[in-house]
Amino acid sequence: MHRLIPTATVLAVAASITVAGAPAMADGSTINSAGYLTSAGKRGVVDLTGTGTKAEVPGEGPIVVSLGDSYISGEAGRWAGNVIKNLDYVRADALGFKAYNDVAGDEAIKDCHRSRQAEVNFTPAGTTSVNLACSGATARSDYDSKTNTWKPGVDFAQQKVRSGAVGVGQAQLLQNLATANPGRIGFVVLSIGGNDFDFGPIVGACVEGFIAGGPCSKDKKITSKVEEPNISTQRTKIAAAIDRLISAVGDKGASNWSLVVQDYPSPVATSSTIRYGETYNARWREGGCPMYNVDLDWANGTALTNIDRTVREAVDLQLAAHPTQNIQFLELQDALKGHRLCEKNVYPVDQPFGPVYDWESKGAVDSTEWVQSIRALGQVINEAVIWPFKTQESLHPNYWAQLAYQSCLAQAYGDGKTVIGGTCLYGGTGLDKNNRPRMDLVSFASQENPGKVSPAKVRHLKKSRFTKRAVKVRWDAPRGAPAGVQYVYRLKTPKKAWKGWIQAGTSESIVVATPDKGRYRIRVAAKWGTRRGDYRQLSLQGR
Repeated sequence: MHRLIPTATVLAVAASITVAGAPAMADGSTINSAGYLTSAGKRGVVDLTGTGTKAEVPGEGPIVVSLGDSYISGEAGRWAGNVIKNLDYVRADALGFKAYNDVAGDEAIKDCHRSRQAEVNFTPAGTTSVNLACSGATARSDYDSKTNTWKPGVDFAQQKVRSGAVGVGQAQLLQNLATANPGRIGFVVLSIGGNDFDFGPIVGACVEGFIAGGPCSKDKKITSKVEEPNISTQRTKIAAAIDRLISAVGDKGASNWSLVVQDYPSPVATSSTIRYGETYNARWREGGCPMYNVDLDWANGTALTNIDRTVREAVDLQLAAHPTQNIQFLELQDALKGHRLCEKNVYPVDQPFGPVYDWESKGAVDSTEWVQSIRALGQVINEAVIWPFKTQESLHPNYWAQLAYQSCLAQAYGDGKTVIGGTCLYGGTGLDKNNRPRMDLVSFASQENPGKVSPAKVRHLKKSRFTKRAVKVRWDAPRGAPAGVQYVYRLKTPKKAWKGWIQAGTSESIVVATPDKGRYRIRVAAKWGTRRGDYRQLSLQGR
């Protein structure tokens, strides 16, 4: 029998979804190593405590680097789907107990969970990947002296964490890597902001509310985390983290090096797409998605939307501050739709009479979930058996999702000369020639009438001053437009011709850089069906 868990315990562990435990480290050992993977499949380790020969990556080709938090480190990459019965875990165990070992036989930083399937390991021909991300990371590094827990944030921190060792922030690690490998940093991808918004504690509150309490979306202490003024606070922190990465590479990277910042995917079904009724046994014991319908919709429609919009606005700020740097945005919000936790038409691999037996069965990628289920305990003990599931893996993109993101990054990278951004979407059943799920990267660069779709007018187009050199433009969807409708915009700068249409994703706002004095014009339209319509236009003033 499984051990029953008191409600208070459920809250404590569920709220730490993206927070790793205290590392057990011997004095004098490094905690700043990182594994690398070449496109030829060779693995090795670099020591990034300094800039000497130990930090050199073999070869001469470009280096691709990932930084940030658990949504890019590779958290949950061990699992290709979920199971209802813990004893069936082997049926979803794609990478085994060594999944997170990024250095010889261990992790460089315990519980960073840089999995071997992490998205940065798409490693196009001639390149080498290095994963500096860490589960639980925020924009700033954090050290808990009581537990001796070091979390490297996206900064230049160099914190003494115990006798003989120094914890180094991810931006400093990147700078050390760039200095030791001059001219080779070609592609950097970042995921940051979710932990700064306390997304783990938000989910924990929703789980506790479902098990014993009420909807988390009715609790002002929870909802205020994704509202103003916290949105402005986190926007500033995320923008500063991006700025630090640009500074870290500086002129030490390749002449045309690119930075891609990604947002967060919707990991769990909505009230209209969930396959389980709103009952304890179904959602908690079977599905691992113990949340009320109202909370599912709030988490997807408000919390996640506001977090993703904030990340994008932080990117827009840095585009204005660094006009010559290639900074791209990768929109992942809808990438997992159709394979989210507890969604209709996908199932645990041990679902009775289900379509597949295990993750290696033909069609498993299409019929299983791409998000790890929410678990109350890091290890559930049943007699003498210890199950290998970790709490921090909960609600994270799993083995299949990370392969899907690899596909999106590969399309964004292209040949490495013209890196692009875009919206990553599920592209169809089966695996592609690289044995990854089929995904489509819909480029933000588009034609004036993309896909021969007549643009529909948005409503209530309005503007507000965002900073001295940027303006925020907001609008409402056209009447009758479906949820998730895509938007496009085009811009005319002072004394220059109109630029081509650019995709704005599903967000109903953008931040427009206005660094030059004079009048700008912006046109916004919805890409919606075959409706006849037109853009709406605003004039913006540059200072």
